[in-house]
Amino acid sequence: EYSMQLNASRIKVLQAQDDLVNSMKDAAAKELLRVSHDAAAYGNLLKELIVQ
Repeated sequence: EYSMQLNASRIKVLQAQDDLVNSMKDAAAKELLRVSHDAAAYGNLLKELIVQ
């Protein structure tokens, strides 16, 4: 019983982490789409990524 509860708790934590990662990925995709329409912002983003 305890083992099942522990596993259920772990699954909830993993699901919450997965939801957060997916949310961040979606936000990044939307931001990249927005930036790609602005030449100056896109150039700055590329420069920062290269430096990084």
